[in-house]
Amino acid sequence: MKFIIAIILSLFAYSLSAQQTDYIELFEDIIKKIEREYIWHTSQKTLIEYAVENMLDKLKSELGNKEFTVSSVSDPGEIEYFEEVLAQIEGEYSNLIDQKTLVEYAIAGIFSKLDSYSYYISSEEFKKMQLQALGFNSVSTKVVDDIAYIKISEFNESTFNHFRRQWLNIKENNSTVKGIILDLRDNHGGLFSQAILICNSLLDGGKIVTVESRGKKHYNASKGDMFSGLPVIVLINEKSASASEIVSAVLQSNKRAKIVGIRSYGKASGQTIFPLKNGDMISITNKLYRLPSGKLITGVVPDVVVISQNDGQDHQLTKGIEILNSMYSQVNLGLLK
Repeated sequence: MKFIIAIILSLFAYSLSAQQTDYIELFEDIIKKIEREYIWHTSQKTLIEYAVENMLDKLKSELGNKEFTVSSVSDPGEIEYFEEVLAQIEGEYSNLIDQKTLVEYAIAGIFSKLDSYSYYISSEEFKKMQLQALGFNSVSTKVVDDIAYIKISEFNESTFNHFRRQWLNIKENNSTVKGIILDLRDNHGGLFSQAILICNSLLDGGKIVTVESRGKKHYNASKGDMFSGLPVIVLINEKSASASEIVSAVLQSNKRAKIVGIRSYGKASGQTIFPLKNGDMISITNKLYRLPSGKLITGVVPDVVVISQNDGQDHQLTKGIEILNSMYSQVNLGLLK
């Protein structure tokens, strides 16, 4: 019996040890990924300082503003330092706070110092995000007075396929289409790859965008404009962000479209979601987007500013149609190419 009890106690101790190691491994996993991927390089030492600072601040509030003095001998830039601080707190206040909570405070401290697009995502939250995007048709179209109106609400995995299919359907059934209104208002963005495909379909060769991460990658358009050079108007507003800004900025800089509306949100960065060892995820800003001119896409200024009015009328769309009709007339007269 004593032997069985000893085994049980041993297994229980091992379980606790493994549990503690899991949290430390999670913390280290996050540190390593941020240090390797974050666009604004931040050292491991700095990230650990953020973590410990927030952990001690939270502990202080738990202790009624009582200061906690760290007595670690390890280098503050090493994971061992964090482990020692953690062990010291647990040793003195195990009845007040557990390791899981302390590590959560530490992780929160790190992300509080990064940009707002870098954050922790639980596996449950990530599944919800995937389900929301799954099979969602983000493209809607209609033809009004020989103008193709195409609305993209977000850039998900199927956006370009729907975009292409619906345009080909319009083209097949309307031989007199004289231009396109591409509505990106209230589009918060989405997948960069889909934005590139949309740009590529509207350009006849040329440069699209340069992506800066720990290196640089240039994206160029292939020859062949799917819309055969028809005039294009892009509608944007203050909620047009990220991938929407890439599309509108690229078309504007290539003189492929006129932009109508108000200045876009101004998100010039891209994120990648990285899996963690515990099944959760983290979003890390690891890309910046630049136009061929080198200009960072920090907000698109419309060629024609039209402010929305609370009168039930879509003044931006109306202006877009007016400008497109003018562009079409100029093309027919040979005044616009």
